[in-house]
Formats: sequence, C-alpha cells, structure tokens
Amino acid sequence: MSVAVRLLPALAVFAWMSPATAQDGPLPNCPDDFTGRRPGQSMTCACRAGSAAEGQVWGTDTYTADSRICVAARHAGLLTANGGEVVVTATRGAASYRGSTRNGVTSDEYEAYDSSFTLRPAAARTATPQPCPENFALYRGVAEPLRCLCPGEAAAIGSVWGVEIYTDDSGICRAAVHAGAIPVTGGVVTLRSLPGRDAYRGALRNGVRSSDFDAWPGSFRFEGVAANVAANPASAAVPVQAPVAQTLAARGQVQLYITFRTNSAELDASAAGVLGELRAALQADPALRLTLVGHTDSTGTAALNRPLSLRRAESVRAWLAAQGIAAGRLAVEGKGPDQPLADNATEAGRALNRRVSAIRAGS
Repeated sequence: MSVAVRLLPALAVFAWMSPATAQDGPLPNCPDDFTGRRPGQSMTCACRAGSAAEGQVWGTDTYTADSRICVAARHAGLLTANGGEVVVTATRGAASYRGSTRNGVTSDEYEAYDSSFTLRPAAARTATPQPCPENFALYRGVAEPLRCLCPGEAAAIGSVWGVEIYTDDSGICRAAVHAGAIPVTGGVVTLRSLPGRDAYRGALRNGVRSSDFDAWPGSFRFEGVAANVAANPASAAVPVQAPVAQTLAARGQVQLYITFRTNSAELDASAAGVLGELRAALQADPALRLTLVGHTDSTGTAALNRPLSLRRAESVRAWLAAQGIAAGRLAVEGKGPDQPLADNATEAGRALNRRVSAIRAGS
C-alpha cells in the first residue's frame, strides 16, 4: 500500500509549562499538534468543548507528532462532550503506526515517522466551566451532557425555538433564561442532546419569547432546572462575568460588570478582579487597542447618565494606565442608558445594563 508523503510543518516556539505548574491556574489550550518537541518534553493543556470535532490522526496509543492532539485525545478516550485536560508527552518516532477506530474517531495507519506523542489524563482539577457555545448544533447526537457557563450578556443573544425542548440551533443562554434554568444575569447550565421533533411550540416565559417551528433534526433540553432555580433565584442582581481574554478573542468585545458607587465614577474595590483580567489581556497582546464604553441603567435622567457613563469609562482607563497600560491604547465613550442589554423594569435587568464594554479596535 502506498503511503502519502506529509510535509513537516515549520517549528513553532511555545512557552512550556510543566504539569505541576499548570495546576496553579487556567490551562492553555492544546496546540494543534506536537511537532518540534524533544523526546520527554511534556505539556498539560486543555481541549475545549468542540476542539476535537475535526482533524487527522495517525496511530493508536502512540500518535505521529503531526496528529491533531485533541482529536487523538478523543480517540484515546480522554475527553467528554465538555472537553478535557490532558498531558501530552513527546516520544521518539516509530517504524510504523497502527490505525484503529475508537470512541467515534478513526485513526489512520502510517509508516515510519520521526517523532511521536503519547497522552494521559491530567490530574483532577476543580475548574470553572467554559462559556457555553452560542448554540448546541455541534453536539447533536452526543450522549454525554454539556455543562457550561452563561455570562450575563449571553442571555440576550440569539433566537429561541421551542418550550422546554428547543431546536439545537437556539441560543443556549437565552433558552436557559426562557426555561428558568438561570436568571437573566447568567449562571451555569447543563444540557443534553435530544432527537429532532416534528414541531416546536413557542411561548413567552421569564421575559423571553420563543417561536414556533416545524420539523428540525436536533433538539436539546436543560437538566437540573429546579436545582438551578434554587441556587440562582430570579431576583439575582449580580451578573456573571464572562472570561475577559477569551471573550475578547472570540467576539471582539466583552461586557465588564464593574461596581461603581451610586451616582459616582469611583471604582469599588471589587472591580480589581475583572480589571486585572483586562490588564492581563492587554499585556499579553501589545497590539491590542480597546474602546471602553460606559453604560448606565435608566434610573435618573439621560442628561445626567451620559456624562456619568463617560466618567466611568475614564475611571477604567485611569486604573489600567496606573497599572502600566499606555492610555493611548484605550479610547473612551459614554452611552448612558441608550444601549441596554436587558429590561430596565427589573433589578436584574438594570444590573446587566450598568456596565463598561471593552471593544477591540476594528471589531
């Protein structure tokens, strides 16, 4: 049998992290492959939900170094629908690699290759769930439930079709509010794939209107709704903050839920956490420039709220500048109550609307 020749990619330089060090904070995403490593080098990394959906793999248990790491991890049985954390170790090349079908992934056989890697599960960690994808279509037919985080602003994103059982292209977080799984300020949800249905009925629930729809090939429903309601009462008025760097990279902007004193632009001490994340994102990417846009709820007059929202954006810029971020990388605007995310009629909605948006230049 002839074997196709595959070119080795150019070597890349990575910041290496030992498995022990990686346990101290969020793990980096796994690289696409493990080429250019010396035998014995290892890395602890995360395969995020959906990262094992495509890519080619050669080998069984020991894989060619240019195999897609997360697909190989799925082949090896180390991932769930939520992804997983693995230790990748570079090994010497082998004279041949055996293909096989495991866990829904078919790996190919291959002849001699000059470098390989093996995989093992990372040490158990208590990890914050990853943000939910916009919809559930990627997980159609996956048996294991997905547990993920809905940040506050995500509940305003997307359309929803169905009641209790939703089309799998419905916006997950908006559907979660509709189902009563979380308040509008966000929370953690667990959802499971279901077969498609011949029809979906729409309804107005919890401030979200879902629509009717005809036949659709995939569905989902939320699990543990009663437990979520008990843990996250609908009156909750503390929005769930999205991971700053990850959300900026994926969407070009992130909502910062920063507590200010009433009718003041003075930062509350609790703002240091989210602003520290924003500072880290700016430090990690020296080319990153942002527009900071202040927003208020509808309490008070627009004539007072617009300048207040600008001063709040300026306070965020001043904090970042004091932390070593050049002020020239940060533009500021104030929109007052003009761009609400949620209904100002409820305290939870007003809490979502009091925010500072960090928007990547050019987005």
